Amino acid sequence: MEIRQNKRAPLPDQVFAHFAHRIINGDLKAGDSLPPERELAEQFGVNRHVVREAIKRAQQVGLVTVVHGGGTKVLDVREHAGLGLLELLAQHAEEGTLTYKYWLSVVEMRVAIAADIARLCAERAPREIKDELIDLVDAMRNANDDIELLELDEQFWSRATRGSDNFVYRLAFNTLLTVSEVMRDASAWWTAQELRNCDFNCAIADAISKGDGEAARLAARRSIGTTLEALRAMSEAEVTHAIAETRGGRNAGTERAARPER
Repeated sequence: MEIRQNKRAPLPDQVFAHFAHRIINGDLKAGDSLPPERELAEQFGVNRHVVREAIKRAQQVGLVTVVHGGGTKVLDVREHAGLGLLELLAQHAEEGTLTYKYWLSVVEMRVAIAADIARLCAERAPREIKDELIDLVDAMRNANDDIELLELDEQFWSRATRGSDNFVYRLAFNTLLTVSEVMRDASAWWTAQELRNCDFNCAIADAISKGDGEAARLAARRSIGTTLEALRAMSEAEVTHAIAETRGGRNAGTERAARPER
């Protein structure tokens, strides 16, 4: 079980990634005990300090718990992990049902949060932020390519989240941004189409600018909901294929096999 000596990743990170992958994919189940540190160190070909650091990180994200006198036990991540698990799922969930349910859950969360962010931004944001959103819509209309378009969309929702004046939504938004970086190629095509279909967030920005919270909420649900509808229309095989292509280093978001039919 010796881990690969990757100079770009510290050894504790590599051991942690091994634990995360096995726990997320069910090789290690809730209630299972990890072997003692000494035994793990021998299996991985590292010293005990490396194993200890990896277990500490796994404990921090809710993958395991260290029981005094009873070793290290695997936790049920659904009961103990926080939003930090989303990035790990993006990195480690294997192809199949888990990947499909994960990606669907992320988009459902995005729709729900974005709708309320738009509502709160309309009701709370200062005029300066509202004007910035209008300017960003104009910039999206004139974007030269999808990469620029996606960057402007991230700026749009970053400003809207700031305008919502909700600290917890800001944390959730930061988590979704991290996930989108991991899965950018797989989601890029959907997001670009979503922006074009909803006139580049124009209705959202207009409602926010007018201070109409309910109209902003509905506009956000309609626009981002198109991505959710497209994902629900895809088969599990199509979604997992898109994710696998992305992890293989190819731009799955632009390949026809990964695109939902509209």
